[in-house]
Amino acid sequence: MIWVRCGERSWELHNVQTPKSLNQDGETSSSEDCVIEHTVLSTDTLRGLCLHYRTSPTEVRRMNLFSGGSIQFKKTLLIPINKGSSVTMQVDSKDVLVQKFKNQTGESTMESRFYLEENDWNLERATENWLKDDSWEKSQYLNSLSGRSSSSDGGVNPQKKRIMFANTMGEGRDTAPAAVRTPVEVAPAS
Repeated sequence: MIWVRCGERSWELHNVQTPKSLNQDGETSSSEDCVIEHTVLSTDTLRGLCLHYRTSPTEVRRMNLFSGGSIQFKKTLLIPINKGSSVTMQVDSKDVLVQKFKNQTGESTMESRFYLEENDWNLERATENWLKDDSWEKSQYLNSLSGRSSSSDGGVNPQKKRIMFANTMGEGRDTAPAAVRTPVEVAPAS
């Protein structure tokens, strides 16, 4: 559903459909007005997308509620496809899959590529594995803050010593440059 301006001060809520079928070349020909979702890549431009999908910049801006010509701040764009238009859909190439993974996880390009390669370029499996890893990392971080070990009993590890950094530059400063920090052993937190 999208809002469509009908007059100067009136809007109507319209049902929007996605294309129902693609041919073997990834093309669609719509018998009705419809909308597709395009993952924005770093090489995409508004004019380029409008030429590719045979639509106007005004329609793309209206559909996605933005002004101007820059689209790089968007993760995806809804692209209106006019009735009877024949367009080639965006193919899930490796670059598109990396961008989709980055959009979902916030990871870097290199990390995204790693997860996708490890999962044979399957976006769903890569995302599931990333979620598991992210959950594990967060639990390890929280355990380290609370002084708990990662052992199965979940108790406090008496062997663990917290390391704090004393500032060798003198009193009154919270932190010092890394080169002048020296580790100092402190008794475990109780």
